Amino acid sequence: MTDFNIFNKALKVAWITRIKSENVASWKIIPIAVLEKYGVLHFLTKCNYDVNTLQVGNLPPFYVEFLKEWQMTKDSIRSESSLTYEEIIWNNRKILIEGKSIFYKGWFDQNILNTNSKSLPRRR
Repeated sequence: MTDFNIFNKALKVAWITRIKSENVASWKIIPIAVLEKYGVLHFLTKCNYDVNTLQVGNLPPFYVEFLKEWQMTKDSIRSESSLTYEEIIWNNRKILIEGKSIFYKGWFDQNILNTNSKSLPRRR
């Protein structure tokens, strides 16, 4: 007998991996546009995010559910450790302002991803 709960979770995780794939498909336009606020899905899935601290106010519930499943899957594999210099600072559950994770698109566009000095812009 099929466990529909597990099957549903597997479909959601598979959907995220399909969006992250390199192939170009027209069906990806909407999810990519919707999730651009967080640095696009490919970037967001690398972050140590928590859906409860992401600012998902205008995000459709459909996408919130997918992000929750990805978070639970990632959390089950990942060991919680202290913040490292290589960990991405954006959308990070450990870096909060007023209880919400942060994402500054301007800084992200300048390739500031973590506290490692190699990713920070050089002073002149």
